[in-house]
Amino acid sequence: MFWRHAHETYHMGFRGQVRKSTLANANDAHDWRIYADFAQVLFAQARPLYATEPMGVELDKNLYALDSSTIDLCLSPFPWARFRRHKAAVKMRTLLDLRSNIPTFIHITDGKVHDVNVLDLILPEDGAFYVMDRGYTDFERLYRLTLESAFFVVRTKSNVLLQWRYSHPVNKETRVRSDQTVVLASFESASVYPDVLRTNYRQGEDLYLYHTRATPECARSLFLNYAGMTNDLFNHPQWYNAITHNCTTEIFTFKTMKHQPHDWRILLNGKADQMEYEQGELAGDLPFSDLKQRAYINPVARAADKDPRFSAKIREGRPGFSNAIE
Repeated sequence: MFWRHAHETYHMGFRGQVRKSTLANANDAHDWRIYADFAQVLFAQARPLYATEPMGVELDKNLYALDSSTIDLCLSPFPWARFRRHKAAVKMRTLLDLRSNIPTFIHITDGKVHDVNVLDLILPEDGAFYVMDRGYTDFERLYRLTLESAFFVVRTKSNVLLQWRYSHPVNKETRVRSDQTVVLASFESASVYPDVLRTNYRQGEDLYLYHTRATPECARSLFLNYAGMTNDLFNHPQWYNAITHNCTTEIFTFKTMKHQPHDWRILLNGKADQMEYEQGELAGDLPFSDLKQRAYINPVARAADKDPRFSAKIREGRPGFSNAIE
């Protein structure tokens, strides 16, 4: 950049040609923090000039993109930047203000430092949006953004377990496939991020809440068996068949109310409720179509959202529950 604008160096205070070796010596002799602090001063002066620039999305708050770049180096002059056995590299993480296209944060480390560690160094901005790649998926660190009233958009990893809560209407013209509210299903993730998340992970799902005729003792036994199996899988992972061993089939495997005959509806999503109704396991003396209609809770779940009485509200008016309106 310096040599590209060499004809302007006189007005910048340079009276002669500046050699690369001179700049290298200056960088070696001066503390890097001088340049870092000066860069922050320039950023602070330049960003307000773009405060009214359009971003392509209607947001009152700032929008940032966080990403990293790996810069390959020769290992012999940069032995401190060892990346692989015969290769050196540094990683540069940049937080870019998408309204002004000006970086607000730059952090450089050797190539072995994982990207997610940079989240510990960023000061979240109230109301701002942070867009990141899946390399920054660490729910304990991301929850800190939520606690600071910031928002984040991140690509989820394939091994993240999510449990659907309810769906939100979407405008297909915006190219948004779906808008779902979910919670983290694994104990490890949910313990560090207990709040709900919004995702387009699933689309077009409806949620029904039924009350079974199982006794409290039977329900407790089923839950403990299911939790024990989950803990065993955590301690001793094993391969499984997603068709014959899933969340539905395993519940029926541990079901203790009575012997469960084989039924093809156990293997298909959305069919087990009618099978349970035919076997007399669902509370409510109604035709199945009426019972299913009253068990539908999507609108109520959306309205309740973060209400502390969420659990009670989705049960109001449902057949079989103590607060139901029969």
